[in-house]
Amino acid sequence: MVEDALKTCRNLHRLIIAVNVAAIVFALSISRPEDDSLVVEQIESFEQVDFAKYPDWADDLAQRQYAKRHQKMIAAFAEELGKIDSLVFNIHHIADVAGTSPHVSRLLVEDTMLVSGDAAKIDAIEQLLSPLYHVGRDVQIWVPDLSRELIQDISNFINENGTTGSRIDNVRIEMQTAPILSSPHNFVPTEEAFAQIYFEIVPPQGGGPVFTRDLKCTIEEVPNTSLLQWLQFNGQSSKALKIDAGKIQVFPELRPFSKGFSQKTIGEARNTALDNIRSMSPESQSITLLGTKVPGQLATIAAPVVSTLLLFYLAAHLPHMRRLMDRHSDEIAEFAWLALQPGRSWLIDVTGTLVVLPMIAFIIMNIRLSAFETSRVAIFLVSTISTALGVVAALLIVQYLKTIRARFSKTN
Repeated sequence: MVEDALKTCRNLHRLIIAVNVAAIVFALSISRPEDDSLVVEQIESFEQVDFAKYPDWADDLAQRQYAKRHQKMIAAFAEELGKIDSLVFNIHHIADVAGTSPHVSRLLVEDTMLVSGDAAKIDAIEQLLSPLYHVGRDVQIWVPDLSRELIQDISNFINENGTTGSRIDNVRIEMQTAPILSSPHNFVPTEEAFAQIYFEIVPPQGGGPVFTRDLKCTIEEVPNTSLLQWLQFNGQSSKALKIDAGKIQVFPELRPFSKGFSQKTIGEARNTALDNIRSMSPESQSITLLGTKVPGQLATIAAPVVSTLLLFYLAAHLPHMRRLMDRHSDEIAEFAWLALQPGRSWLIDVTGTLVVLPMIAFIIMNIRLSAFETSRVAIFLVSTISTALGVVAALLIVQYLKTIRARFSKTN
């Protein structure tokens, strides 16, 4: 009976060590791949830059400069049109259209892979953000020549063709000079271009004459409206873009790129990295506890719980051992168990295996799991409570062993 009790205690001690060692080995096997984590971080940072907002931002600044810089010309044009003595409705629509630039030339971000999301190829993004595609060039506004001759031509046309009840309709000013479209932009390489003003006089019965005239336009640049400038305002905080000396470097922390990386799309690169991370995550691992194969996701909770239960089970056996001490001291003294070895080293060994080892397993487990987001709070709470209870049980075991050893010393 004494030998059975001693073997049970020794086996429980060994099981506690085995469970915690297995937990440490398991925790070390679920490390998050640093390279893949960095890929995901860089891609997520890049996706926070909303390139689709650049066109509206650039167009708004361009039209504001046009209205501000050419306010007198626009106002004079509107005033002269207002002097036309005619019963034709909506003459002011012509002035309204002339109040905005007929065309804004800029980098056509909305037509590029910069707004394609996961489908955007990494090498294409690199090229689009290079100086080759004019990322540092400010937008251009077209300023039409709203001359007195034009006003006179419009006035004559309305007076000759306008009838009572007719109206001005379909007013527009369209560019005539074709911009350079070999790249994803429509910049004009010259200082002058041509547009065309168009409107119809629509009588009550429908149909009607059409007015068209070519307009000479001056090309003006709007300062600080390039994509590069916009990124300095809106994308500088992104870790995926490094702006230095007028150049943009994409994914700077991933350089030099691994083989084949730049040929992937954003979605493919992220999914590959996530698959690699997932393969090292708790969900993809398993651990054997007391002969049972436990899925990795459950092992993060099962290991500290099992360790604590074994500690309490061992603590429950030691009072019985203490009662047997007086009658079976010789058998107990000769039994090979770490906790009963002679000398003072037993305390270090027992404290190390029953107190320190479970705490080390707890710390390593939580450090490793901190890289993964699944059920982090629940796992941390369960493992913390289990480890704390385990420490209480371990200290109780140490006290029982001290009492047993003290009786053993008196008997001998």
